[in-house]
Amino acid sequence: MDQKVKNQVYVNAISRLQNWYTQFELARWFSLGESNTDSKRIARTSINRKLYPEGHPGKRGANVSDVLVAGLLDHLHDEGYDLSTLQFDATGKVIDLKKRPIKKGG
Repeated sequence: MDQKVKNQVYVNAISRLQNWYTQFELARWFSLGESNTDSKRIARTSINRKLYPEGHPGKRGANVSDVLVAGLLDHLHDEGYDLSTLQFDATGKVIDLKKRPIKKGG
């Protein structure tokens, strides 16, 4: 996959996720649930640098893993999962993720 295509797929997925979740929530996922501020800041900086426009001196390209993770998270949200409930164990393994409640019409 061309680097520009990877970058665009990543930017699109992260941008959609940012409509629903805070930047700190995204950073928590990308740091495998780490709760300390330094880990989340490092993850957030990495995410932000990949969102810079092409030609920006701080721009970094998204790699295949970035594109995969962003795409899977975006897909899980679209499938009705509440990513704010995403929980990890001490080794970074996903241990819980809940669906969003279904709103009853009426």
